[in-house]
Amino acid sequence: MHHTLLSRTRRSFAIATLGLAAFMAAGTASAADKLRFVTGPFRATEAETRAAWGPLFKYLGEQLGVESELTILDNWNKVNEAMAKDQYDAAWMGGAGRYVVVRAQGGGPAIATVKVAGSPVYHALFLARPGLEVKDFPRGAKDMSLSFTHENSTTGWLVQYAWLVSQGIDPKTYFKYTATNQHADNITGLAKGAFDLATDSDANRNAMIARGAAKESESRIIWTSPDVPQDPISVRNGLDPALTKRLLDALVGIDDTKAKSIPMPPNYTGFMPTNDAAYKSVYDASVLVGRIKKP
Repeated sequence: MHHTLLSRTRRSFAIATLGLAAFMAAGTASAADKLRFVTGPFRATEAETRAAWGPLFKYLGEQLGVESELTILDNWNKVNEAMAKDQYDAAWMGGAGRYVVVRAQGGGPAIATVKVAGSPVYHALFLARPGLEVKDFPRGAKDMSLSFTHENSTTGWLVQYAWLVSQGIDPKTYFKYTATNQHADNITGLAKGAFDLATDSDANRNAMIARGAAKESESRIIWTSPDVPQDPISVRNGLDPALTKRLLDALVGIDDTKAKSIPMPPNYTGFMPTNDAAYKSVYDASVLVGRIKKP
């Protein structure tokens, strides 16, 4: 991780994990009567996103004894910009790739990683359509049609794209390349034979299979990434360190049973503490594809 990010990491994570108040002494309130949360368009409409994610933030406010205010922005880039400018107290960042970019721009630290089906990590995938034989991927897949998800996705674009670049392959010229789909569209597109290869995450593919929206036989895994951290909860620079610690404790205190009673969205089962080291592989991938500049 480059020098600037490491410097910010040493300062900011002292707040989140050690509670060193000295760094935040200037301009930091000792208490707060409201926590301003922000997230992006997880669902098709704001109402649907609020119905799914709102109960969690209401619960956190109750645990901390403060008013909880949730803003849902209609574009993830707006969430990035808001947190880079410390405009909200905390954010569900909706992806590790977004977080590391904001962090490199000076945004505040992640304090917790969500667990999905009990795991704080998941994996990026390359998939092939049914019946397609792919030998020695990626070398044996030249000129095949390859559908990435939209470029905002960590496990539908960033991880796979960076890995191909690391192999000396330019995805945009080596394959018949597109990058416009949502994760679910890639799975259904493979089933229909709309393209030869596609990207996805194991979390999305497994969830679609579990709820009957896809069949396992309709796509075949040909590459699996190393562990990728799940979505982070980040806080702004300057948030009272004692409040930050209490927020972390409230998040980590959510287990599977509590997640269901809140309720959190289906299959979300709690949180674990985190720091920038957990997101290093995503940071490195972002550097490799040019989203974060080297020093």
